Amino acid sequence: MVSMSPDDAARLRSLLQSRLEARVAQGPQSVAREDVDTSATAHDDDLGPHMAMDQAIASGRNAAWTAETIALAAALRRLEEEPDSFGDCEDCGEPIPLRRLELMPHAALCVRCQATRETGPARRRKVTDYV
Repeated sequence: MVSMSPDDAARLRSLLQSRLEARVAQGPQSVAREDVDTSATAHDDDLGPHMAMDQAIASGRNAAWTAETIALAAALRRLEEEPDSFGDCEDCGEPIPLRRLELMPHAALCVRCQATRETGPARRRKVTDYV
């Protein structure tokens, strides 16, 4: 495939490094509610569901934080180890547009392949599909 210019690769390397450093510095979200005195409100029946909801939200954020941190580190490793193939879609092998990589430097798939993974292959719809 067409390899990217050294300037583009250096810009993406810098972008990946700064985003990874920012994610690591940010760290995962706290799961416990720090703004509630649980000893004073332990008898409050509404507190339990709110705390469970807060924990679920924080857990989801932490999962997303972990996934993006891993993806950024993996992209940086790919760029260092295989600079000639960095920016090529892992599924179809076509070059990922530079604009996509600038917005999401850890992207390993082109838009078409990403959409296929998320929604499945496109197929023609029939009128009976909606009945």
